[in-house]
Amino acid sequence: MTIEVHIDRIVLDGLEVPPGQSRALGEAVRAELARLLGEAPRGTWRASRHARRIDVPGLRLGGHHTVSSLGEEIARCLGTGLNAPGGAR
Repeated sequence: MTIEVHIDRIVLDGLEVPPGQSRALGEAVRAELARLLGEAPRGTWRASRHARRIDVPGLRLGGHHTVSSLGEEIARCLGTGLNAPGGAR
């Protein structure tokens, strides 16, 4: 099975990404989201497959985080939003 996900933008209100780290952040999100979707039971995300917007839970970050850990947490939030009833619109 092939899963394609297109993300136009991710809005991070109140959180700054270090200069020059946007690409690394995007790659971390991509890698973790691919892993999560690959592990999800078949069909759990089908209702959101044509979503134009996904509402996700807030990020839970500790005091210190890397771009990689931030990307992983963003992906986990996206995965939750894809699977939540009414999360994707």
